[in-house]
Amino acid sequence: KTLNKKFPSCSIAAKKQINSTTTILDVAGLGLKNVGKNARELVLQIHKIDGDNYPETLYQMFIVNAGPGFKLLWNSIKGFLDPKTTSKIHVLGNKFQNKLLEVIDASQLPDFLGGTCTCVDE
Repeated sequence: KTLNKKFPSCSIAAKKQINSTTTILDVAGLGLKNVGKNARELVLQIHKIDGDNYPETLYQMFIVNAGPGFKLLWNSIKGFLDPKTTSKIHVLGNKFQNKLLEVIDASQLPDFLGGTCTCVDE
């Protein structure tokens, strides 16, 4: 759906070619105690499928509300990922709003993430 519908629609609206995404993943409450081996393997499998079928569509990913447990988990997983991919992923704690606003216009960022968009029409 993203490749066939969203990218073309976004390209028309922006009047320029759009072929990558910026993703925000809120991991509040996620840490080592509730992420086992199966979850880690699932993340790696999803990454492989994404990389094999949709290469270079990730522009940036911001993982927000990352606590110490998630950061430890991330440090163990990122060694299995392509360095080019990990350079696009930013793991942030609970003071992430300013970083997001550096790269995403406030009107496009939902209010619960520090922006002004209420996303009613989206």
